[in-house]
Amino acid sequence: EQEFLAASGWVVRPGLVYGGNEKGLFGSLVGAIKKFSLLPAFLPTAGVQSIHVDDLAEGVLRIVEKDILPGVLHLASPKAVSFTRFLSTIAKYRVRQKRWFVPVPVVLIKMIGWMLGNRIRVQIGIDRLTSLFELPLIDTTEDLKQLDLSLRPLTDGMHPSGSMRRRRLLREGYALLSYLLKKPPATSLLRRYVRAVQY
Repeated sequence: EQEFLAASGWVVRPGLVYGGNEKGLFGSLVGAIKKFSLLPAFLPTAGVQSIHVDDLAEGVLRIVEKDILPGVLHLASPKAVSFTRFLSTIAKYRVRQKRWFVPVPVVLIKMIGWMLGNRIRVQIGIDRLTSLFELPLIDTTEDLKQLDLSLRPLTDGMHPSGSMRRRRLLREGYALLSYLLKKPPATSLLRRYVRAVQY
């Protein structure tokens, strides 16, 4: 970072990147939620400032296009959500499964990581997890405003397409057509409704 700043470059510090392909920390979290019905509610709770992968890419493009002054830019949601809420949002909108949360002290996770040793700790991802607990909350409002970048809602970003618009249109179409037809509409009719409204 120091070398880039010294060369009049930009340094982009994103929040927790989610959405798109299930890779990195987001992929590990989705994998754990798919696998386990019981999930940890860490205490004290960590605040997560997230950003969808497509919004991050758009932000980086705008830095170049708008010829922003060199410096450090923080790209993430200005408002943090608890890590537990982040996990429950993944469960509800990405995995579409009900999950239950059990309180787990953060100090216990750190102790387990210390006992497992460095190699195993890194291998199973405890390092990435514990790093979340130490992240300070950052004011990202000015950087997002400078780029004129609006971030999508967390619930929308959890959908594989990055948008819940199609699902909302399907629900809307189902309600409207059921009312008009006095019976549940055929799937083909619902698809036609969504296509007509989208385009």
